[in-house]
Amino acid sequence: MKTPLITLAFLLTGLLARSQDTLRTTLVDSVRAAAPRYVNDVTANTLSQAQLFSEVDPTGYDLLNANLSFSDKDQVQKIGFSPLRLLNTYYGIFSNLRLNISHKGGALTSGLSLGYDNTAYDSRRVQRLFDEFSSAVRQLPAMGPRQADESLNEYREREYKHYKTQLDSMAGQFDEKRLRHIVKISGGYNAQFFSVLRSKSDNSNFDSLNYHGFKGHNFFISGSYSLRNGWLNVNGGYNYFNKRKAADSLQQRNRYNGWSFGISKRVVRLISEEQLKKKDFYINSRFIPSLYVGFAYEQADYLGDNYLFAEDNAKHVRVYTPFIDVALSPAAQFRLAIPIRRTDEYVANTKGELVGAVLQFNYKLINLN
Repeated sequence: MKTPLITLAFLLTGLLARSQDTLRTTLVDSVRAAAPRYVNDVTANTLSQAQLFSEVDPTGYDLLNANLSFSDKDQVQKIGFSPLRLLNTYYGIFSNLRLNISHKGGALTSGLSLGYDNTAYDSRRVQRLFDEFSSAVRQLPAMGPRQADESLNEYREREYKHYKTQLDSMAGQFDEKRLRHIVKISGGYNAQFFSVLRSKSDNSNFDSLNYHGFKGHNFFISGSYSLRNGWLNVNGGYNYFNKRKAADSLQQRNRYNGWSFGISKRVVRLISEEQLKKKDFYINSRFIPSLYVGFAYEQADYLGDNYLFAEDNAKHVRVYTPFIDVALSPAAQFRLAIPIRRTDEYVANTKGELVGAVLQFNYKLINLN
C-alpha cells in the first residue's frame, strides 16, 4: 500500500519542477517531519477507564508505557509494550499487538491484545482522505514568473514560502478530517497468577494456602469513540472471567461477567490554539494538552452457585466514578477519581457502599511520534 509521504514527495516534485533539488528536498523533508507513523490522539485511550478491571485493560497503543494507580483498596502497577511499532511496515490490526503485564492485589496478570485504530496513516480510511488531499495539492496554482529585479535565490525563497504556506494549511485540514471521528477497538486474552506459583510438601496432611498458582482466565473486548480529536470521548467494554477467589486448595474457578462504560469531555485547553501550533509534540502527534471531566460506570457479576468462591463475598459489584483527567503532554497524564462502590454481599444478603479516591498516573516511556 502506498504511503502518504511517498505520494506527497511525487506531488511536490511536479509542483517544484522549476526549482533546484535542494529546495525540493528541504520542502519534502519539512512535510515528512509533520507526518508521524503513529498517533495517539486522545486521553481516553491512554488512561485506563476501569477501576474493577484495571489490571486487564491494555491502555493505549504506545510503544512502551507505564501506568500507576493508587487507591484505598488496591494499587495497580502496569506496563504495556507494542513490539510491532518498531517495524516500518503496517500490518493492520497486528500493528497494534500489545503485551500487558500488571500487578494488583497480590496477583500478576499477563496477556496480549490486538487493536484497530481508524486514524492510522496506512489504514484504508486515511488513505482515502489522503487521496483527496493529494488531488487538492495537484490543483495548487503555479507561481507567476520571476520578476525582473528578483534574483534567482530570492525567487526560490518566495516559491518555497508560497507552496509551504499552502501545504501547511492543507495538511491541517487533512488532519482535522482524519481526527474528526476516532474509533479504536481492542480485544485480547489475559492469564492471572497468584504471587506464589507453586507450593509442595512431602507431608500428606500438608494443606497449603498457596496450593493454586493459577488464578484464572480473562477474555475482553473494548472500544472507544472520540469526536473532534478528543472534544468528546465515549468508551465501553466487556470482560469474561473464569477465576479463583484465593489460592487455597479448596478454591475453584468460577465465572464472572464484567461491563464498563465511560464518557468524558474536554472542558479546558491548557495551551492556546495559536501557541499549540508551534509545539513539536502537536505537530508530531496532534495531542492537545487539556483538562477533561468524565464519568465511568462498571459492574461485575458473580455467576457461581457457592458463595465461598465469590471474590469479596459479593454477588454483584457496581462502581460509579466521576473523574478529572489532566493531560499535560503525550508522555504524561494523570487522573483524580472518586469511585463509589456498591456491593450485594452473600452475608445475610447485605448491601454495602464504599466511597474512595483514586490517583492514576500514565507515563509514555518510549515514543515513536
